[in-house]
Amino acid sequence: MKELAERIIKEAKVFDGGMIRVDRFLNHQVDIGLIRRASKIFAAHFTELMPTKVITVEASGIVPAVYTADFLNVPLVFAKKVALTTGTENRHSSVVYSFTKNQDSQISIPKYLIDPSDRLLIIDDFLARGSTLGGLLEIAKSANAPVIGTGIVISKLFQGAAELINDPLINAFSLITVEEMVDSKFTMHSSDGLRFQCKISEDGSLLLEKSEDIPQDLVSSG
Repeated sequence: MKELAERIIKEAKVFDGGMIRVDRFLNHQVDIGLIRRASKIFAAHFTELMPTKVITVEASGIVPAVYTADFLNVPLVFAKKVALTTGTENRHSSVVYSFTKNQDSQISIPKYLIDPSDRLLIIDDFLARGSTLGGLLEIAKSANAPVIGTGIVISKLFQGAAELINDPLINAFSLITVEEMVDSKFTMHSSDGLRFQCKISEDGSLLLEKSEDIPQDLVSSG
């Protein structure tokens, strides 16, 4: 998604540890029009697989998931974060690790909200090491509900997303794939086949150095 890549170059900040701050348009402050357009792309990509529900985790994944579900005309179900001591007898639950907060948390969905008749589409804002995605997959497995695809706004290959994106069972589709972020160099490509090479300035902002078309078969995931 070229528009999203251009917003990242214009407004994002990147920092040591692989952090990409997009709080001016994706989380905290949300550009509703941008996320609606992004969600429409997700819906168009996955509609032929006939998902019956969209699932995500609170909180940042909810906005793109809401609009994707709206375009697909299906319900949205989001996993809530609950205390690790919360009982799970009536819930599909999983423990996920937050690298940002450096702690475990339990996510859960009531058992009556998803079942084997559902075809689930996972939508989330970021994919890196895959803890949240793994938690949602575990919940789907607990419900015996197939996952037909995974839509990610921004994937970070350099932090471990590469293996997950290329797993056919996950069937991931990423609007922006960050290939590398090292030695003041930031490279990403968009789902519509454009690669952007940027320099990371001292304050974390990005300076575009080069953009080019890439073959569609090299675009991550789908």
